[in-house]
Amino acid sequence: MDLITKNDVMNLIEKSKDVSVSIFLPTEKSGKEAMHGKIRLKNLLKETENSLKDNKIQDSLIDSMLEPAYKLVDDTTFWQYQKDGLAIFITEDSFEYFKVPVKFNEVSLVSNQFYIVPLLSQFTGDGEFYLLSLNQNNIKLYQCSQYTIDEVELKDTPKSLSEALKYDVFEKQMSGHSGSGSSTIMHGIETEDRKNQVFRFFQMVDSGVINSVENRNLPLVLAGVKNVQAIYRKASKYSNLMEEGVEGSPEDLRDDILHKKAWDIVRSYFKESYEKTVESYEDTKNTDQTSNKIDDIAPAAYNGRVENLILASGFQQWGKYNLETNEVDVQKRSNEDNVELLNFSAVHTFKTNGNVYVVSLEDIPGDKPYIAKFRY
Repeated sequence: MDLITKNDVMNLIEKSKDVSVSIFLPTEKSGKEAMHGKIRLKNLLKETENSLKDNKIQDSLIDSMLEPAYKLVDDTTFWQYQKDGLAIFITEDSFEYFKVPVKFNEVSLVSNQFYIVPLLSQFTGDGEFYLLSLNQNNIKLYQCSQYTIDEVELKDTPKSLSEALKYDVFEKQMSGHSGSGSSTIMHGIETEDRKNQVFRFFQMVDSGVINSVENRNLPLVLAGVKNVQAIYRKASKYSNLMEEGVEGSPEDLRDDILHKKAWDIVRSYFKESYEKTVESYEDTKNTDQTSNKIDDIAPAAYNGRVENLILASGFQQWGKYNLETNEVDVQKRSNEDNVELLNFSAVHTFKTNGNVYVVSLEDIPGDKPYIAKFRY
């Protein structure tokens, strides 16, 4: 599977079993270097076999679990179409992989839950947003992230002005106005009658957008001719409509170009969001609202108290967490009885709708590779 969404991460969390294998490796997009991934994966699978044996897993089960991954090793075509990183997740009854635009460090980990922290770096500085293409003949709504763009069905919504004119309520409101064509109305809105028609049409579209999206707080970027965008903004009641839009006729742009232009607009919005998270931590550090100690963070995450969790990329902290006493026993290295505590904290923060940021160590305030701000 290509790319990964937050829903995919949640599905991985739910699919975790007592024996869950997570493998990460850097890959090359093309050329002779692309074949280096085969060697890396083969070595990581050997390391995984040894870890499974250390966990006293039967040889026959190890063979069946790792067979799909070994097939990838031998699939030359597979390695010719890569992104920057490959993530593989295996249990005794599931096998999934994701090609992602993140350069991973090599990791092979066997635990009682999938190791999701490296995946979350893809969402740091990223965020979901909507893009509305004001195409004269075919209005389209997309849900996007930095790397993805997927069309969202507009429910009970006319996709063009000519279609809107067939709606009884529209015809009643527009009775007495001239002009019913839509072939030029979205490019050159020359008369007040046409402006009124487009305004009413956009009210219907805006209502459809609000009723079709899952999260009405996500930013919405408009794409269309400047004066058309201006009319939509007047008609819209969407709560987080971005002031800047993609200018020009969207029908002249491929989806990938449209997506890139929209991301350039919202990039600073999401960067500012992380900066505000850091400021919020700084404002409340040295109080019981924050911590840089895993003994505080892991129990808070498990009990749904973590609002923001910031982790240093590549850092691991092993130990045990007692669910009954909420106590943490920090340990120096992994073994068959403990867990990676930062991943444990990330999983439970993610499950309870907290924010998890995976960044470089130098981007974290203070001298600890993990910090958290609590909800209460």
